[in-house]
Amino acid sequence: VLDKMKKNAKKYPVEKSKNLATKYTELK
Repeated sequence: VLDKMKKNAKKYPVEKSKNLATKYTELK
């Protein structure tokens, strides 16, 4: 999962990466 988040961070802007991180946190 961390690897995917790192790859996503490279693809998406910081704002979107923060939103993705929030979604992952909610899933946990």
